[in-house]
Amino acid sequence: ILTRLRDEFQESAYVGILEQTKVAYLQKAEARNPVPALSQIGNRNPAFCTGTGKAILAYQKEEIIAEIAADLHVYGPNSITDPEQFTRHLKMVKEQGYAVCVDEIDTGITSIGVPVRNYTGKVIAAVSIVGSTERIQNKNIPLIIQKLKDAGLELSRKLGYYR
Repeated sequence: ILTRLRDEFQESAYVGILEQTKVAYLQKAEARNPVPALSQIGNRNPAFCTGTGKAILAYQKEEIIAEIAADLHVYGPNSITDPEQFTRHLKMVKEQGYAVCVDEIDTGITSIGVPVRNYTGKVIAAVSIVGSTERIQNKNIPLIIQKLKDAGLELSRKLGYYR
């Protein structure tokens, strides 16, 4: 699934899970020209400023969201640091079914993530595309989002999820 995404969009593709307030990356298919190595397998990034993290956080209990919202701080120039704005943003992510982070974790990096569900329907992971902001903005973002949603559903079905 990740290799297919990488090959189609020429950007790195990831699967990550939430560990406390961070995203841990379990698997990736790296692009030929990846962005600086912020997301290696096993690395952990703050969940509040990544597409992977937001795609998972949007579906978590209010207590978890509140805990993370209480500790927001600047990573990249577009990091959301206001707890109320962050909570509203996650509601929007949940409504649309995907998260887009442009220059939130670092300048020049964009990530787009969608949720992955287990057999109970609970969001337990996310699949994402990560690349340079310049490259991703020159691509068909609605197509990336649709292909990510398809990949998220495919991975979810492999975990026993059926809607």
